[in-house]
Amino acid sequence: MFDKMKDLYELQKKAKRIQNELENEKISASAMGDKIRVELNGKMEVREISIAEELLDPQKKSELERNIKSCINDAISRSQRIAAEKLREVTGGLGF
Repeated sequence: MFDKMKDLYELQKKAKRIQNELENEKISASAMGDKIRVELNGKMEVREISIAEELLDPQKKSELERNIKSCINDAISRSQRIAAEKLREVTGGLGF
């Protein structure tokens, strides 16, 4: 029983460390040849969105919206993969 409690405590410490690491992680995605760029942290919070001036044409609004959506979704997917990798590192030795 004590060993399980110790393992759980260690897992909690590792999970907290990973949360801190994920907050500092930078995940970038781009679209349209880097004319649209999104940066998230590992907690999937948007940190920055950059759009080239030339794309701010009202006639290209729907294309811009589609590309921003795609770019954000790509960054979220990357962030989820990084978080899953780090979680596997923590739980790998504990049989979860």
